[in-house]
Amino acid sequence: MTVAEIPPVEPVLARDDKLDVLASGYTPTKRRIEIIVMILFTISWVGAAYNIRTIGDNFVQNITSSAIGFIISMFIADFLGGVVHWACDTWGSPNSKIVGVFIRSFREHHIDPQAMTKHDFIEVSADSCIIPMPFLILATFWRIQFSLQIELLLMNIALWTTFFVMMTNQVHKWAHVSTNKRPYIVQLLQSIRVILHPQVHNKHHRPPFDKNYCIFNGWMNPILASFGFWRKVERMITFVSGNVPRADDAGWTGRFEIDNAGNSVKRKPARPS
Repeated sequence: MTVAEIPPVEPVLARDDKLDVLASGYTPTKRRIEIIVMILFTISWVGAAYNIRTIGDNFVQNITSSAIGFIISMFIADFLGGVVHWACDTWGSPNSKIVGVFIRSFREHHIDPQAMTKHDFIEVSADSCIIPMPFLILATFWRIQFSLQIELLLMNIALWTTFFVMMTNQVHKWAHVSTNKRPYIVQLLQSIRVILHPQVHNKHHRPPFDKNYCIFNGWMNPILASFGFWRKVERMITFVSGNVPRADDAGWTGRFEIDNAGNSVKRKPARPS
């Protein structure tokens, strides 16, 4: 992939200059790749849905399995989206090999949360389609004998999870769009907490941006917070690798700092742009 190299952030760089640097990482090559990814995802998802529809023994069986898979998938997709969000917020930099091209948008988002509202569906959602693709291809060509109905359920879970994962960043975008620009159905789903509500997500945007990573519906946030999931995983990674969580994000945003113990601490006044 040909991606413009993003120079390391300088502490004296103004906010708008940082945004210009990060925006330069979105190249025509990446755009073309995103379009291809979206096309392949759509074809694979339709193929998987057709395969699942044709292999069920009867209509009631298919509907029941799909409904149960639909609900389970909402929890799984929320968690998986949270893992990716946490990983890209916490580790690496826009200059990291391979993954830097994805981290770029996370740094931009913490500097200017409204920037993503100006991006179209492809730019917002294409990256989310990459990881689910192998599971969709498997669900498209998998042939099963129904000695156990669990197989049909697992395929429905895979189908719905991949769809919700693909939609996660669009749902995230809706949480940042002003109320008068959100479709009514989106506002309704947000109000009953089927998808991410802006009030739930606002907690994530308080420096040092270290909570409420799950952004499909936010259902997993209180569950994971109840036993300190993210901090425990961070401590293990730091112990093994020596890397400090959120160090790069602190440099880009300038809104919090890392103390000598590697903790994200007090908010610093934002530098004038």
